[in-house]
Amino acid sequence: MKIASLFRLLCYISLALWSSVTYAQVSLALSSDASTVGSSVNLSLSLASTGTQPAGLQWTFAYPTSDFSSITVVAGPSATSASKTLACDGANGSYTCLLFGVNASTMGNGVVATATLTLAASTNLARAVQVTNAISTT
Repeated sequence: MKIASLFRLLCYISLALWSSVTYAQVSLALSSDASTVGSSVNLSLSLASTGTQPAGLQWTFAYPTSDFSSITVVAGPSATSASKTLACDGANGSYTCLLFGVNASTMGNGVVATATLTLAASTNLARAVQVTNAISTT
């Protein structure tokens, strides 16, 4: 009898704890642009979050290597105002970026990064750059 009462109490406490958890909806959106063969295009990556703003982000740019010859990424105003650091690396059409800080400051909605992609001289049609594997942390 005492074990059953303890079990019911633990279930109640567990449900009470779960009911107070709130989850944020975080999305990253990449702007679009057009350019000529052999020149560069700048794309802004914007954060839109409801609820708790993130303190760190990770994402991957996926792009066809036949259309783009290089990519560089710099932190945007939303990230720099929160004193965040951007580190990116990758090859063969997959470029992963980590936006982090040694602080608990959160990033506000807005541009968190700007990617500069150079269109390959041999391309006839530039295809889409995608943002994949997005992860956020508070």
